[in-house]
Amino acid sequence: MVARAADGRERVVKLLSEAPGHYADAATEGVRRVLDAEGGALGEVRMGTTVATNALLERKGERCALAITAGFADALRIGTQARPDIFARHIVLPEQLYETVVEIDERVGADGELVRPLDEAAARPALTDLRADGVDALAIVLMHGWRFPEHEARVAAIARELGFAQVSVSHEVAPLIKLVPRGDTTVVDAYLSPVLRRYVEQVRVGLGGDAPLHFMQSNGGLAEASAFRGKDAVLSSHYAGAYELAEESAVAGVRLRAPMMQIHTVAAGGGSVCRFDGMRFRVGPESAGADPGPACYGRGGPLTVTDCNLALGRIDPESFPKVFGPRGDAPLDRSAALARLEAVAAACGKPEREVAEGFLAIATDNMANAIRKISIQRGHDVTRYTLACFGGAGGQHACAVADALGIERILVHPLAGVLSAHGIGLAPVKAIRERSWLRPASEDFSEPLGELERAARGVLAAQGLRDVTLDRRARLRLAGSDSTIELPLEPLATLAERFAELHRRRFGYVADEEPVLDTLIVEAASTSPERGGGPSTRSGDGGRVLAERQNPSTAPPPRSGEVLIGPTLIFEPTSTIVVEPGWRAVRADDGTLVLTRAAPLRRARAIGNADIGGIAPGSMPPDSRTIHDEGVLIDDALLVDEGRFREPEIRALLASGAHPARNPDRNLADLRAQLAACTRGAEMLAQTAREVGPEVVEAYMRHVLANAEESVRRLLGRLDDGEFAYEMDNGAQVAVSITIDKAARSAVFDFAGTSPQLADNFNAPRAIVRAAALYVVRTLIDDAIPMNDGCLRPVELRVPDGSMLSPEFPAAVVAGNVETSQAVTDALFAATGRLAPSQGTMNNFTFGNARHQYYETICGGSGAGPDHDGTSAVQTHMTNSRLTDPEILETRLPVRVEAFAIRHGSGGAGLHRGGDGVVRKVRFLEPMQAQILANRRRLPPRGICGGGDAVPGCNWVERADGTRVELAATGCALVEPGDAFVIETPGGGGWGKAGAWPSTSSG
Repeated sequence: MVARAADGRERVVKLLSEAPGHYADAATEGVRRVLDAEGGALGEVRMGTTVATNALLERKGERCALAITAGFADALRIGTQARPDIFARHIVLPEQLYETVVEIDERVGADGELVRPLDEAAARPALTDLRADGVDALAIVLMHGWRFPEHEARVAAIARELGFAQVSVSHEVAPLIKLVPRGDTTVVDAYLSPVLRRYVEQVRVGLGGDAPLHFMQSNGGLAEASAFRGKDAVLSSHYAGAYELAEESAVAGVRLRAPMMQIHTVAAGGGSVCRFDGMRFRVGPESAGADPGPACYGRGGPLTVTDCNLALGRIDPESFPKVFGPRGDAPLDRSAALARLEAVAAACGKPEREVAEGFLAIATDNMANAIRKISIQRGHDVTRYTLACFGGAGGQHACAVADALGIERILVHPLAGVLSAHGIGLAPVKAIRERSWLRPASEDFSEPLGELERAARGVLAAQGLRDVTLDRRARLRLAGSDSTIELPLEPLATLAERFAELHRRRFGYVADEEPVLDTLIVEAASTSPERGGGPSTRSGDGGRVLAERQNPSTAPPPRSGEVLIGPTLIFEPTSTIVVEPGWRAVRADDGTLVLTRAAPLRRARAIGNADIGGIAPGSMPPDSRTIHDEGVLIDDALLVDEGRFREPEIRALLASGAHPARNPDRNLADLRAQLAACTRGAEMLAQTAREVGPEVVEAYMRHVLANAEESVRRLLGRLDDGEFAYEMDNGAQVAVSITIDKAARSAVFDFAGTSPQLADNFNAPRAIVRAAALYVVRTLIDDAIPMNDGCLRPVELRVPDGSMLSPEFPAAVVAGNVETSQAVTDALFAATGRLAPSQGTMNNFTFGNARHQYYETICGGSGAGPDHDGTSAVQTHMTNSRLTDPEILETRLPVRVEAFAIRHGSGGAGLHRGGDGVVRKVRFLEPMQAQILANRRRLPPRGICGGGDAVPGCNWVERADGTRVELAATGCALVEPGDAFVIETPGGGGWGKAGAWPSTSSG
């Protein structure tokens, strides 16, 4: 906490964020202590709070209901259909914040057409029942409500008439296209706003009086307490002249679409738990928090990064406030840290100093990787940047992190340890208003921009602020793309030029087309007067450490212009800075510490195609019989020759064959992007080799492979022999037997008995079998190891030549990757007894005509296991593709999504039930050709160990006149305007006989 008196003096107070038995709220306790010490009256309070984030983490928000367009009751639960961890056998999705759903009978088209009027007579009694049940918060989210809000506004009026205390409406909360993220954000607002209101009132009472109270929003600006909303309170970056705001974020498993500081968090802070798992050191993601905190806090906590720094003499206990121990009045306890470190050292047989340094090296690497994710991976050359260091523990790691990134300059603010609090004092009061526009950048957008300006300015005017500045921005993208780039609003020529430059830097290419202006943004701010306070410094004694010869020297903090050469420690009032060997520190005139490399580092310079031809749009023909039917066949073609991208040759190749590519320009753009990604990855690997030497890189690669191999050998020692034969809808069979050699801890996966090469397209190249086997053994390891070839060193794969899993050219194979791979994976899992078969298909749905082509895979149910139920409506096994948001799909293509819902009861019964599939219904507004390429329509996903089979999938065309045309697992149909394609996907198989023993499942 930073307190500023009327005469400009500043007082810094540090308290543990949690101190049970000593105070209930750290913020109000800090204010009380400052007033006790200083006297006087409270002028203003500005604060950040994690109350909203904590309520999300602990799921302690308000009882909340969701009102959504009929047919979309499960839309937010299904989300993008992707799962968070592709290697988890038990797929755990975040718990939904709403407890019940009311489907509102209404429908508006993407162009504003009234498809179905709002049925108020049905909506009112449904909402009345919610109020009678005690639900007091309602989130209203209707299809295309961001653009055509009349139905949402009317439902909101009814809800307020009925007495709902919190009514969050999507077109007010987040007026942006995309049903799912807008809906999630609206639910968060309804769920958290009442919690925030109660907390704000608690703070007011705790502070006493009626001094102005402002809270920090997740967008980096302040809001007056009465204007503080749930969606803007979840978090209290890359910086290039302006702070970058994320368009979409995920916090505590919940998706948000609200302006939020582009902050990437990493579990490698001072409280991150350090442990040895028997094979390797680990740092995080578990944290000791503030209670019990690190071992040195004296409350029985585990070994942490802070303890390692303390043991190595990189922290001075005397420079910390005495707020630790059971009574909250003790200094840091070095002996407790050493005791924890000694236990780890004894377990791994290494010296304590080496153990502590090893843990810090891992923490440094985790931090550096987090920075790479928001900089290098987005096209920024981070070696030309300055690293801003803050936080109490930041200075202990800054030099090491900078070295890992190739950064040669670090800035440490005089109040680095309390910079967040100091920043709140300098922050403006801010309001941001956004609106989707979705039109070419050259079209006139002055009217909606003016509306946003008036709305943003009005928010601040309502808080009594008049000195308001406006910042206008836009998000642009290419037509057909979902990836946007945010830029300041400038004249069109400049805007297009800057967009092209950034797009090329980030994605490796830019198309020769006018960008689409996706979103307009206006940010209104009322800047606070400058607040200051000079630095205060003091020196200290490093004290006894593990190895005295490793201890850096200590010296008084440098005065302005004075230089200190590392290794040394600098003790600031709120942080400790470790100046590593090869670095020097100098104090700038404003009190900032500037750290630079004494010896400069060597710098390094950074130098899925939807359609590739074939007999059907989308390149997934259900009836292909040779590989030539499936698109352009590329056999070892040279893409780049001596630095020249061979565009004419590649373009000619894409136009070759009986069924050439339909959109070569997009294919070429995709190839350039893939090439850029490969080039960047190769350069980063080369940079690592230059920094640490190729021998070290090679040694660590061997370590990674060896660790994977040993992990699999341990797994095989716990597995038994098994076998499984799995018939597919076309009558073919995938058969596998697993034979375990316990002594050698090795295995043979033998696919003898698998069907011969097929006349259809369900053949799978041998590489598919290898990929499936690699995925299965990695997924059976309950540990977070990188997937690599070491996993298959203990496994011998036997695949019969000439079988459907090792076909001969020119066999058709388009279904092999997407369908047969699922059958192979299911068979391997089932043979181990660890996981019942999942839906067993990707439900490949494609449609198109001369102007449009579209391809999607559709989720289903996952299989159950011996300790868990399956999960409904998720992608399974190696696929994790996301689904296009229904509002985006309807805006870009002449179709209407009428339903996307969980197919309840389709999972297999058993001790542990399989997950359910989904129902997806798409109606066409233009003539098109539609295809389905799937499996598990004739034969269901099997249950194992006594578990029941799931319900198989089915698909049909529902004609405009009501007639129904059934389709098999693979089939196509010509559809006319008004026709609908309906797909019901399979569930997952059950595990174990129901009632065999008490269930401990959690679906």
